[in-house]
Order: sequence, then C-alpha cells, then structure tokens
Amino acid sequence: MYTGMQMENRWSSEALDAAALRQQRRLKQAIRFLHRDSADLLPLDGLKKLGTSKQGQPHNIVQKRLLQACESMAPNSGRMLLSPLNSREDKREDEDFVHVLCKCLGQEVKVLIDTGCKLNLMSSRTVESLGLTALVEKNQTELNGFPFPHNVCVQGCIQELSLTIGQLRITSTFLVLESTEPLMSLGLKTLRSLKCIIDTEKQMLVFGTAIRDRVQFAKKPFLKSSSDF
Repeated sequence: MYTGMQMENRWSSEALDAAALRQQRRLKQAIRFLHRDSADLLPLDGLKKLGTSKQGQPHNIVQKRLLQACESMAPNSGRMLLSPLNSREDKREDEDFVHVLCKCLGQEVKVLIDTGCKLNLMSSRTVESLGLTALVEKNQTELNGFPFPHNVCVQGCIQELSLTIGQLRITSTFLVLESTEPLMSLGLKTLRSLKCIIDTEKQMLVFGTAIRDRVQFAKKPFLKSSSDF
C-alpha cells in the first residue's frame, strides 16, 4: 500500500511538472509573439510602457500611429486649392505644379492640372478677366460633401463652360472662388473622364478617349505679371 501511494504521488508530481512546463512554453510563445509584433513594426521607444492596458498593446500603438500619419498626410486638396491664392513667397514653392494652355471663348488661358482637388476651380479675378461674370450661378449642388477650408469663399459656379485643349473640345463645370489672384484649374473628376496621363519626362499632358491628344506643359503663370490673364 505504501508503494502504491509513492507511485500515485510520483504521477501527481510528474503531472504538475508537465502542466508547469506547458504553461512556461505558452508564456514564452506569448512573449515571443509580443516581441516579434512590436519589434518588427515599431521603434523601441514606442514600447516603453506596454503593460496590460489595451491601449498599450502593440497593435493599438500601430493603429494610433497610422492614424496620426494619415492625419498629417491629409488630402492635399486644401494646399493645392489655396496655393494659387496665397502670397508670392508661397507661389515660388509651387513651381512644380503642371499647367497647360487652353482656349476659352477665343482667349488663351493657362490652366492648372490639379490632381489634388476633385472639382474644377476658377477665381473671381479670372472670371472677370474672361468676361464670364454673367455666367456665374449661385447653384451649390457641386459642393455637397466637399470639405472646403473655412477661409475659402465660394461665389457660385459656371455650368458647362466650353474649353479647347489641344485639338479636343470639352465642356466642364467650374466652381468660382472669391480671389484677386488668377486661377483656373481642372480637377481630378475631369482629368479622369479625359483619361489624362501626366508625362513628366516629356513635359506633356496626354488625354482623350477615342483619339489621344497631347499638349506641352505651359510655363508657370504665377511668377509672371498679371497681364498674362
């Protein structure tokens, strides 16, 4: 009977040791996973205070940093939109913007190719210069869901304005912004409909659906005198 009790105690001890060993292995695996998850995705200084809090776990830190990065890289439409309306010091920083020549009501105009803004824009200064004031409507339907900066005043829009770019004739709607600076831009919606390709190597804009046309980039208008418009 004594021998049986010894055997039973030995089995119990072995079972406890095996359970402890399995627990240690699970703990090591969990630690290894945490280390791999954090070390691969984060700099070490972001892991100083992990603890057991949900907000301190690696995936939460990754998510938070991604969100912060997205916020810091917010759509550039605001900057693209406002850049032609700012001071001349700011305009010199925007020399890499693409412009092409087009004709509007027989007048030659330099148009900004603005992939950072969905809509076509025109300043009140350009509207007056081209004699389009009578065509401005107070229709705001184009603005639904579009986040304009608070300091941008929209006067209205010009519906189906006829433009000629290269050999292609198009009609587009423009939002009119209150500004004393020259501005006329084609936004992403129009550029996509024209299947535009910006060829920076050849300094050309390629566009058109059935027949492809191409025009050379124009010189930047904002560094020249206002007489260009």
